[in-house]
Amino acid sequence: MARPLRVKGHVRLAKRARRDDWHADVRPSLRGLDGAERERLAQVWLADALEEHASVASFARLALQLVSLGAPPELLRATQRATLDEIAHAELCFGLASAYAGRELGPGPLRTDDALEGELAASDIAVAAVREGCVAETIGAMIATAAATRAEDPVVRAILRRIAADETRHAGLAWRYLRWAVTRDRMLARVVSDAFDAEVSRFTANFSSTRELEDDTWWARHGRLTARKRTLVASRTLREVILPCRDALLAETRSHLAAGA
Repeated sequence: MARPLRVKGHVRLAKRARRDDWHADVRPSLRGLDGAERERLAQVWLADALEEHASVASFARLALQLVSLGAPPELLRATQRATLDEIAHAELCFGLASAYAGRELGPGPLRTDDALEGELAASDIAVAAVREGCVAETIGAMIATAAATRAEDPVVRAILRRIAADETRHAGLAWRYLRWAVTRDRMLARVVSDAFDAEVSRFTANFSSTRELEDDTWWARHGRLTARKRTLVASRTLREVILPCRDALLAETRSHLAAGA
């Protein structure tokens, strides 16, 4: 669900740590869960928490990237708000992980010393906006929405709804950034189009390779979807939301360029 921190093509995360200052005081019901189920839920929420934590750095880097491009203040304000959202998401997910695990969990230090190396080219920023914002965050928001719909625990359901709403707004930021970027730099239109083509191909390959069939009744009650159901949501989102938005963005770009020719 979170925007990853990629450094030189690799996703970077902090390691888990035992600490009590990064988790929100949330108390999902543990009734009916055995030890193995609690630990499984703890691990998946911990994985989400570490991704949300890394997203704080990812959005902080985005703010520097936008400043380097001369972006308007509206985009910078939205980026700063997204950074605060990701801190809250991390606290909530660490809170769930800690509650299910029965022990305090949080993040260790996250290396960011070389996070800006080669990350300030306008084309690279546009590609990342497509991959991480327009595609990944749009899909993440829809997965969180689907998970919230099936979740029976009110605490988990409320957290997922909060994350879904915030991730929808973050995805909107990526689309707005691209709209601004391609109308000021006509060379980015082809870069953006190619980036969408690459993401569509990558997700389509993932859809065809997902074969998981699993009894997910208890899993869904606690706000989790199986890989198969996540893939179905992603496929529908790509087809019904992302591709139409991409087509509208590129059509608007072509119209703008033609008017300015």
